[in-house]
Amino acid sequence: MPRTRVAALSWVVAIGFVLGTALFYVDRLDLWATPPQLPPGGSIVDNVLGSAAYVQALWPIFFATNLAFAIGFAATAVFAAAVGSALGGRAGLPVFVTLVTIGGIIGAIASLITIGAGSAHVFASYCDCASKDTEIVGQVAALTVMHEISDWMSRFAAVTIAVALIVLVRSGRSTMSDTLRAWTWVAALGLMVTVILGVIGPSLDPFPDIVQTLVVAIIIPVWAVWFGRSTDSAAATFATS
Repeated sequence: MPRTRVAALSWVVAIGFVLGTALFYVDRLDLWATPPQLPPGGSIVDNVLGSAAYVQALWPIFFATNLAFAIGFAATAVFAAAVGSALGGRAGLPVFVTLVTIGGIIGAIASLITIGAGSAHVFASYCDCASKDTEIVGQVAALTVMHEISDWMSRFAAVTIAVALIVLVRSGRSTMSDTLRAWTWVAALGLMVTVILGVIGPSLDPFPDIVQTLVVAIIIPVWAVWFGRSTDSAAATFATS
């Protein structure tokens, strides 16, 4: 079991991102609910109304997925602050802490925006009037905008954290082994590649999802726990020197 605040937070980061990714695939692979067979060529209104029951059934997984990612991002910000507190203001650490805090907060907000937009869609009640179709189309357009905002905020968060990792790996030799420094480079580059593929992704399916899974569910969690342990070891060494 983790014995320090840094170690405990590193595990929260890891579990948040692993759990979020696992729940994402529960949705993607239709393990929780079966999507409806909508008729081809249906209108936006017909598709929204025809999938209402499915969307409501999937809501618990959608909510839990994005909440797990929000917790992972928020924990990342707190984890960085704990690392900074444990190691003091050594070279590069204040910049690392600041960038990760910004990225973690923005990433958490992006996930919460997705939850809010999803809630508005799942629990929407439409008027029984002549403007019902217009209301549904308008809601779909608004949801598209909100999801686009959330996606770009998540990308900005990933880039910010990637830059923070580069700062750390270039200046944190006293707190990291050579192997951990190499893994940190992999994590930073992985985040950058994930963002790039997220922008150009639809034409490359399923490659973007595979890369994102490797980075978010394996590389970053392993880095967080590894760096947490390294931080505790370095802090103990500095305290006795």
